[in-house]
Amino acid sequence: DFIQVSFYRLVSTDSIEIYAETDEFDAGRVTQRDAERVRDIMLNYTPEGSVNTSKGIYSNEIDIFGKPPDKDKNGKLFILLIDVRDNYDASSSDTYIAGYFDPLDQVTGKGNYGEIIYIDTNPADVTDEGTLSVVAHELQHLIHNYYDSDESTWVTEGLSQLAPRLLGLPVSSFAAYLNDTNRSLMDFDGSLADYAKVDLWTYYIYKRFGLDAIRNVVGNKSNSFNGFIGALSSAGYSVTASELMRDWFIANLVNDPDIDDGQYSYGGSSVSAISSEYFHANFTDGEAISLALNPAAAEYIQFYSGSNIDFSLSYQSSYSFGLAVVKNYATPEINFITPGGGTYHFSDESFGVDYTKLTVIPYWPAEIA
Repeated sequence: DFIQVSFYRLVSTDSIEIYAETDEFDAGRVTQRDAERVRDIMLNYTPEGSVNTSKGIYSNEIDIFGKPPDKDKNGKLFILLIDVRDNYDASSSDTYIAGYFDPLDQVTGKGNYGEIIYIDTNPADVTDEGTLSVVAHELQHLIHNYYDSDESTWVTEGLSQLAPRLLGLPVSSFAAYLNDTNRSLMDFDGSLADYAKVDLWTYYIYKRFGLDAIRNVVGNKSNSFNGFIGALSSAGYSVTASELMRDWFIANLVNDPDIDDGQYSYGGSSVSAISSEYFHANFTDGEAISLALNPAAAEYIQFYSGSNIDFSLSYQSSYSFGLAVVKNYATPEINFITPGGGTYHFSDESFGVDYTKLTVIPYWPAEIA
């Protein structure tokens, strides 16, 4: 149900309007100075680490993702500083909603018709960089909704996670996913691990193909992987969804820009190391590992001690899947195996002598969830 809320207009420019909820302003939880600081970071600057520090969040995101809609025909973004109705209670609440975009605001007769971002004032600080990261995240949703309103959730959430990362604003770690990699890329349950997963995927696409590819993905009407492949094709890249997933799974382990034109890396940027319950320093003869691999996911089985390694991998699958074996030399050696017959056998007397770490990566590059 809708409620009526009164606001003061605190800032008016050619491109943005900033309003504060009257009760929040009167209570001193948001001030004129706060609104002016929001204006400045939206239009005039972003922190160190931004793709363009001389432009604000709004200005940069137009360059990165595309022009926003203008349903109300006034050419402006409205920012409402408001106590978000999230049932926050200082004595009992662990979380709150720091801000949001409502797609119903883009539908006549459904919401507050116009281009609107809501920023929380209780308990959030509207000028805190963590809060502004949420603004950057939600602004991508607004822009993307204009170009492709029915985009798959995992895609648009990944792009929104990328937005503050490109603007020098606080971001979360990739570790929640890299500690739990057997998660289907195209499934999205709203968990920290799934946010980290789509964040890392989109970061990989950006680092490998650049900002133009990101803008093309937003502007492409096709959904899910078809949007990525179409966007890359329009930029002159010939790559399949299966190849992209395979390269990403390997990059998450080796992250080496000097191998195969950097396709197994993040372009010199570091990411958290993979951790898996299938990493073994000691392994008894005859001991077995058993796992079920999800589609559009990979698992990492690593041996990092011992010598003269010998093992067999047996599998059952109604679909084709991939297998990579990575020997951890100074420059990792990557071998892709085409599984066949239900069993793969590996033996190497040089393990423990010439190299001391071996990772077996079963991966399933499925294009359906």
